[in-house]
Amino acid sequence: MKRILLLILTIFLSSLVACKGKKVEGKQEFVESIADEPEYVDPGQAADIVSTEVTIQLFEGLLEFDPKTAEPIPALATRYDVSSDGKTYTFHLRRDGKWSNGEPVTARDFVSSWRRTASPAFASQYAFLTYFIVNGEEINNGKIKDLSKLGVKALDDYTIEVKLVNPTPFFPGVVSFPPLRPVHQKTIEAYGDRWTRPEHIVGNGPFILAEWIPYKHLLMKPNPHYWDRANVKLETVKFLPINDQEVALKRFLSGEIHYVRDVPALKIPMLEKHEEFVRSPQLATYYLLMNVNRPQFKDKRVRQALMMAIDRQKLVDVVHVGKPTSALTPPGTAGYQPPEGLPFNPERAKALLAEAGYPEGKNFPKTIISYETSDNNKTIMELIQNMWREYLGIKVELQNMDWKTLLKAREAQDYDIARSRWVGDYVDPNTFLELYLSYHPMNEVKWVNKEYDDLITKAAATLSQKERYALFTKAEKILLDEAPILPVYTITMSAMMSKKLTGFYSNLLDFHSLKGVTLK
Repeated sequence: MKRILLLILTIFLSSLVACKGKKVEGKQEFVESIADEPEYVDPGQAADIVSTEVTIQLFEGLLEFDPKTAEPIPALATRYDVSSDGKTYTFHLRRDGKWSNGEPVTARDFVSSWRRTASPAFASQYAFLTYFIVNGEEINNGKIKDLSKLGVKALDDYTIEVKLVNPTPFFPGVVSFPPLRPVHQKTIEAYGDRWTRPEHIVGNGPFILAEWIPYKHLLMKPNPHYWDRANVKLETVKFLPINDQEVALKRFLSGEIHYVRDVPALKIPMLEKHEEFVRSPQLATYYLLMNVNRPQFKDKRVRQALMMAIDRQKLVDVVHVGKPTSALTPPGTAGYQPPEGLPFNPERAKALLAEAGYPEGKNFPKTIISYETSDNNKTIMELIQNMWREYLGIKVELQNMDWKTLLKAREAQDYDIARSRWVGDYVDPNTFLELYLSYHPMNEVKWVNKEYDDLITKAAATLSQKERYALFTKAEKILLDEAPILPVYTITMSAMMSKKLTGFYSNLLDFHSLKGVTLK
């Protein structure tokens, strides 16, 4: 059997390598496939994996995620001080930080950029990161009109003081995320919505955007004014939007691409033998969103039934993409262990559905699962569709769409059930559990539970990690029992990484700054 599998693998890989393509050889040109066009190149709006991957090359924050550990490390700030009560952070900027036009990056650039992110007029999906800062939430929801009331100020050109609502031990991770990276205000004022075009954009990261041909490529070159230019080794960075995982894999194996983030799940057993195949755990969970405003999902017994009719172990055994989970927060997140959610129990699921008025699935309303186009998602959704038909008698329909369309549908609550995954913004349980506060902008199921809100809010004001985690545990138990979301598995990244790469690492947050990366 092993010989047969090896022969199949050899034939499969040989056929892929036979595909014609332009190999990248003899120069420092890094090529990465991305799942789609970036929705934004503006760091204040970067909310998805593709936009983030592109944006972090062009803009740098006070701190940066370490490429190996994902821990915050100095970037534009050389150091920071924290007050004894944990509510005031003072960041000290390096004096050689420059924009790509040669102008200095100052504390005032951060102040204006953070105010922009908090502004309701800007409508950033990540404005909630400013909620940790004094008056951030009140500004974003319109209660305070004066942006200068945001608790951040420039003490001088190279010193920033930030006042927080509560002690926030993970705040260094928060300031490392794209929406709190600075933007060049004069460029935005001059060009408006066109400011991110290659001919206009001014950044402060290791690279500049040289060319963007939609649905073909984004081309980047080193930023000549970057403070650490000596450690930017790549001459060219090219991102290729490819939403077909099979195509991306073929182009990798033909030598055109150096990194493919997601490979077809059903190919993983064969690819595991390939020397350039890499697997690494992510701080991420794959799950389904339940639109609780749909009539059939207002009854939590229906939501619970669907949760208990998913055989997660069987699903993971088929797609090889992670570990089954019934919780939202990945186990071990900064030492936190989440509670168990509803287990796989088809008999109990069937009984709950009958109690809710749908015995054997009879008269269950038409229901559609929406997901973005990819081979992996298609396989997973078909497995869940079949499980619900087998165990509950429910026949749901599947609807695939591009990523941007799915995002808009989720934001507008124009869906029945939708695929989601969340990669932590920083290493703390809060990055997962705050999402389902009733007023949180990322609460795309519009689930409301006062007790949950109170527990998460209390945790935010608690200094003791033991007490914080106890509050998180109580809150997550409520979330999992109410089942407005259906966790499926924690994600293990399965990627192809060229052996020519040095300085490129997998990490928990899936952040890949290309500074320091070279090609052999």
